[in-house]
Amino acid sequence: MSTLRKTAPPHAERIAVSLLCAATVAGCVITGRDLDRRYAAVSDDPARILVCHGYGCDERQEVSLTAEEWGYIVALFAPPAASAAVERARVAAAIGRMERFIGPKTGTAGDQARSAVFTFDARGQMDCLDESTNTTRYLRLFAAHGLLRFHAIGAIAYRGRLVDGIGPHNAATLRDIATGQEFAVDSWFHANGQPAEIAPLDDWRRGWRPTADAPPGGGNVGGGPALP
Repeated sequence: MSTLRKTAPPHAERIAVSLLCAATVAGCVITGRDLDRRYAAVSDDPARILVCHGYGCDERQEVSLTAEEWGYIVALFAPPAASAAVERARVAAAIGRMERFIGPKTGTAGDQARSAVFTFDARGQMDCLDESTNTTRYLRLFAAHGLLRFHAIGAIAYRGRLVDGIGPHNAATLRDIATGQEFAVDSWFHANGQPAEIAPLDDWRRGWRPTADAPPGGGNVGGGPALP
């Protein structure tokens, strides 16, 4: 049976995040380094995963994956990828599977694609602050267990302003160890449990987003082993 423990940010921190969101009428306004420092610390134990939701990491819950669920994630990376591109496709699929396992445990299984940047009822939903923090934690968990051969985990990236036509947004990042190229890993574009989008970070910073008819993850992810 999975364990679940709810933890809340300090009262002053909760107020600060709420005021920031209200003042800008947008949830995704914290720069990547600030977000990473505040929330993205990681445990290398799949039985102790801290998950953000409720917009701006307002709600944080510690969740356990079962041995069978974690075994499924590990199996997505076997045999080891033959190239960085293949590994990124597996990462995209693994992020979606992590969400599928965790969603029912946190009440976020119904998290919508491209959650609105401002809402009066964020229960069960995740903005890009939640998504980028959770994805960074998952990536660091994968790395801690030796599942990544071609990539290192970067800091959370930030793009856009309220008036530039792109809008404030955050995403997790990967860096190709051999080439140094950085990639955004963005799970906000699709509903809970769908593969994450992975795009060159420079393109992402210029406003990249998947087209409306594109399959999640660009259609470059395999189905993986049967779900437990």
